[in-house]
This record gives sequence, structure tokens and C-alpha cells, in this order.
Amino acid sequence: MDWSLISILLVFVPFAACLVVVLLCRSRPKLGYYLTLVALVGNLVVGGVVALHVFEVGPVGVFLESDSVSLGLNVDELGVVLALISSFLCLVATLVSRSFGALEDRPMRYVGSILLLSGGLNGIFLAADMLLLLVFWEVMIISSFLLIVHKAHPEGVSAGRLYFVMAQMGAVLLLSSAGMLYLGTGSVRIDVDAIFSSESSRLAFLALGLIGFAIDSAVVPLHVWLPGAHAESPTPMSALLSGVVVKTGIYGMIRCLFFLEEVPSVWSDFIVSLGLITAFVGVFLALFQMDGKRLIAFSTISQIGLIVAGIGTGLALGAVGALYHVINHSIFKSLLFLSAGWVMWSAGTRDLRTIGRSKFSSPVLLTAFYIIGVLSISGVPPFNGFYSKSVIAKAVEIEYPLLAGLLSLVGMFTILTFVKLGWYLFRSRGGDEKIRNPLPLLLACGSMAVLCILLGAASSTVVGGVGGILKFDPVETPKILSFSVTSLIGYGGFIGAFLIWWRRAQVHRLLIEGRLRVIGRVAQRGLYFDDVVGLISRGFNRSADLVSLSASGLHRDYGLYIALVWMVSMILVVGGAL
Repeated sequence: MDWSLISILLVFVPFAACLVVVLLCRSRPKLGYYLTLVALVGNLVVGGVVALHVFEVGPVGVFLESDSVSLGLNVDELGVVLALISSFLCLVATLVSRSFGALEDRPMRYVGSILLLSGGLNGIFLAADMLLLLVFWEVMIISSFLLIVHKAHPEGVSAGRLYFVMAQMGAVLLLSSAGMLYLGTGSVRIDVDAIFSSESSRLAFLALGLIGFAIDSAVVPLHVWLPGAHAESPTPMSALLSGVVVKTGIYGMIRCLFFLEEVPSVWSDFIVSLGLITAFVGVFLALFQMDGKRLIAFSTISQIGLIVAGIGTGLALGAVGALYHVINHSIFKSLLFLSAGWVMWSAGTRDLRTIGRSKFSSPVLLTAFYIIGVLSISGVPPFNGFYSKSVIAKAVEIEYPLLAGLLSLVGMFTILTFVKLGWYLFRSRGGDEKIRNPLPLLLACGSMAVLCILLGAASSTVVGGVGGILKFDPVETPKILSFSVTSLIGYGGFIGAFLIWWRRAQVHRLLIEGRLRVIGRVAQRGLYFDDVVGLISRGFNRSADLVSLSASGLHRDYGLYIALVWMVSMILVVGGAL
């Protein structure tokens, strides 16, 4: 059996299905939808079979080589696991899209974009070189943009434009990183054994790559694109953005840091600090949101911060916890987006105040699934989030004991955030009107709720497997979860969360009208990041006006001169580097 050809199917099947659906099914949208489901189910099955082979035998390589460049796929344990998660979530998103009304307008463009996104994501996780990764990266950006702006309302278009510009900024940095890799090693292969001609070129490659991937992961202060993109997308796409698209940046960070035998202490201090700041800022802003989807979106920023902090410790323990949390977060955050998003979609609004005043009754089964997602993201045992968060917390405690308490504060705010969201969405209101339970939604949420339980119950096996994926010595769960200062503070955070919720009316008055009203005002302004986004958006609009002006009359020549000067400058820079 030729495993190279079978591995190519992980990328080829979604792209081929996209062409068939878009070109041949435009007049038969129902057929196109079912063909999309069949293609994604087949892709998931192929991913499972390839994953079993890779874990039993080893990586599978597919390469096209010439004298000057080598392009191909390297299907290793890390890539195939993330490709499997990506394929599963794309299937889930497509399955529930009809329930959320996403197929009512331009259905073939919608499912075609999901197929394109699925192929692009799998290509990113399996690419063996930076050039091919960048090709798939652009596929991901374009398909994500099409899905974000699918509703075609002004807020969605604005959010999609901001995402597209920020993503392209990250892509330019990744292209520069690929150039440094080629200048330093003579190849664009992502190979940890590559020998750089100088230490400066290696550090430049890593720095450019990490910043480029940080934009995609929405690390503070590069997070400004994420809340709007998540909130304005169709809810299934929101689940995809949070569950897997932002994880491509984390994947890239892990790959980059594999080039370092040991993370320099200065880098480690900076990355951990940035991760913890991101975790705190994200959950702090989430707590004050009254737009349900923006609340969940800001929580994603917080969870990404925890993952980045784990990676930044430079310890095997931290890297294992980070990858474990990547897997867990993909599942429980998609569950939260779909379960809470269904109530908001059924109510016709994302405003929690409006939903709180309504008289409908939330579905009992969907409420149970939401609770499982909340317990998982809050790190409550025995659900999966508890174990991955504990691994990260232990790694941070070992290297930065004074910062470990900040993780507990983040955990406390996370509990409060989702208890608040659940209170508005799922509490009993005594109304006769009930929200219906679509079977595809129940199947999707039920499968992810089961995974949250299984990934927690099998934590020892998962931790050992993740350590093997990252080529680390075995990491034992009992040592990770031993009694420590972090665990003690963590339980204190749970108690603090419930005490604050018990006195929520007094705390609210204190933050809005009392002595701490400055904190409340700053939080309501989004720590002034929203103001920065407004300035950036106005700058984009003015730039667009200048581009239009330069295309006519006397100004046309000036635009041409500027473009020529820029091209000559870049040629001189590259020529000097060579």
C-alpha cells in the first residue's frame, strides 16, 4: 500500500470536492451539501487511517525535489493529529450549518469555502517546507475571509477586512522568515537538523516566524482582529476560527521552537510574560462583554495565552501541556460556541440583556452539553481542561513561581465569565416557548461533550502520547498533579469565583458606580484596544482613498514612482543579503 498517495488525499480530497461542488452543483445546492459531508467524512476516515499508520510505523514523506528547491508533505505525529482535529471540526461545522441558516444565501460558496479551508488547514499541518506552508496559509486566509463576510452585512465585512489585512501582515513576516531560512541553510525545508550559516540568521528566522504566527494566534496586542471576526461570522465558522484556525499559529510556534536546542532565558521570559498577559487581558475583557459571541471570542484569546505561556517555559512539561490544551480547547470551545450560539441564534440577538428579558425556555439537553463545556474550560476535574491546565500551571510554577498565582486569577475570571453567560442564556424563565433541538446540533455537541469526558478520563495516556509526539521523555501525570502551591491557589480561585458571583450585585455597583468604577470604564472600552482598531480602520480607508486617487490624473505617476522605488529597494536588499 502506497502511504504517500494515501497521505496526499488529506489535502487533495477537500480541494477536489470544492471544485466539484462549486462548478457542478450551483443549481442543486442540496446535492452539493451532501457531497460536502461525504467528502469531509471520507477525509476524516483517511486521516484516522493515516494517523494509525504514522503512530505505528513512523512519518510518511511526499517530496518533489529539484536542484534548487524541495517541496512536499511530511506527515508526522504532530501534523497528523492536528489535521485529524481540523477534519473533525470542519465536518461538525458543515453538519450544523443548515440548522444555523448559513446555507440560506449562496450555499455553494459557503460549503466550497469550508472545503477550501479544510484542505488549507491540513496542508499547513503537513507541509514539509516554508514555501508550501505559505501557499496553504494563503488558502486558509482567503477561505476564512469568505466565511467571515458570508452574511455580507457591514459589521461582518469590516471584521473580515481587518482579519484579512492582519493575516496578510503575518504572511509577509512568514515569507521573510522563509527567506532567512533559505539564506541561512540553503533550503526552505522545516528540518530541525538544518545547519544555519550564522547564529544571527537562525535567530532572525525564529523571531520573524514567531511574530507572524503570533498574529494568527491573536496574542495581545496583536489580537485586535479576533473578537470581530468571531462575533460576525456564522456561528459554525466561529467554532472553526476558535477551534482550529487560531491553532495554526500555535502549531507554527511549536515548529519554530523545535529549531532551538534550548529556549534562551530572555526569550522564555518574554514569551511566558506575553502569554500570561494575553491570558489575563482576554478573560478580563470577556467578563465585561454583553455580546455573547464576543464574550466567547475574548475567552479564546485568554486560552491562547495559557498555551503560549506553556510553550514559553522551555520545559518539556510546558510543551506537553500546551499541545494537550490545544487539543482540549479545540473541542470544548467549539462545543461552547455551538451550544451557546444556538440559543443566541434562536433568540435572534447576541445581546445578553435582551435574551435575559425573554421568556423562552432553553433546551435541557443542550444546557447539559454547555455545562460540560464550561466545566472543561474552567479546569474542573475530571474534565479534560483540568489536566492540561494543571500541566501548564506546573511548568509555570517550576520556572516562574511568583507568576503562578496569575493563572489562578485567570481561572477564577474564566469561571465567572461562563457562569454569567450561562445565567443569561440557559436559566429557567418560566416561559412556554421552547427552543427546538435540531438533531445535527445535538449529535455535534454530544460528540464533543463525550470527547471532553474521555480526554479527561484518559489523561495519563494522552499526556504520554503527547510527550511522544513532541519527542520528549515520558511525562507522568501523577507527578504533574501532585499537591503544590499552584493547586492550592487554584482551589482558592474556585472559592473566590463563587463568592464574587454570590455578591455579584454589590460587585457590579462597585465597578460601575463605586470606587472601582475606573476599572469598569476601562474594561467597557476594551482596554482602549477598540479605539486603536478604529484608528487602524480609518487609516485603511484613507489608504484606499489615496490608492484610488493615485490611479487617476497627475497623481497616477506619483503612485507608479513609489511602487518602482519600493521594488528597487527590495531588489537591493535581497541582492545585498545574497
